[in-house]
Amino acid sequence: MTRFFAPSEKLSSYVKEYWVWESVNTKDLPWILPSYEPELVFHLGVPPKVCFDESPQIQLTNVHWVGPQTRRWKLESDFPVQVVSVRFLPGAIYECYSIKGNELTDSFFSAEKYFRGTDINSFRNDLSVTDAANIADVLNLFLTENLQNKEDIPPYIRFALIRLMKEPEKITDLANGLQISRKQLDRKFKEVYGLSPKDFRKIHRLLSMIRNPIHYKSRNEHSKLTELAHHFDYSDQSHLIHDFKNISGVLPKEWFDLYEKMSHFYNSDP
Repeated sequence: MTRFFAPSEKLSSYVKEYWVWESVNTKDLPWILPSYEPELVFHLGVPPKVCFDESPQIQLTNVHWVGPQTRRWKLESDFPVQVVSVRFLPGAIYECYSIKGNELTDSFFSAEKYFRGTDINSFRNDLSVTDAANIADVLNLFLTENLQNKEDIPPYIRFALIRLMKEPEKITDLANGLQISRKQLDRKFKEVYGLSPKDFRKIHRLLSMIRNPIHYKSRNEHSKLTELAHHFDYSDQSHLIHDFKNISGVLPKEWFDLYEKMSHFYNSDP
């Protein structure tokens, strides 16, 4: 079972959501798409391995970061997975823990040293016996005690993030509007968010589509890719299919057919 919980209002500037897996079989999980939202993950059972298309497997630790990802990945384990995860907003790890986004990109390294004031393994054990309905309260308290605003994100970089999420303008035009070079924008944006502006926009468009299940939940065979392309600001259907296949490894229709598996990651339907 997968459950999603909202953070406290005080933490909502940094944390997008909490989610909990209770005895999830990794065979029931889809490939996980690239993302710009870092996570703090607590494994309450035996940590699984991370698998990629070509790279060697990674054995996860009990408590680890999931950095912004530029490639798809998959979890594998012989045991049911028990997970409590904090999904942060873009840039929150940079702000709160002084971890540069480009140092976190495509990584799954241990998070224990960032919580030296807390017995992190003891806290992990506490989570394992906490009723799911109370998980949000426990995490709210833990993060409130441990979050610190250590770095300020430059206003122009925050503005660039908003524009990339909402406007289809060229990256060069965005940089010119900010009165900086494209190279400067790329460097600072990647330092904060872990991805280049170009990659961020590409992944954001795909995730926006994935997280809007109306297009595939009903398995509507009449839903036209041309309509999706227009709605999500692709130049045409071919551009959508190309980006989708390049990022996810499969065609849009193949991915949409995986709705039930996708619910572990990309929607909070009961």
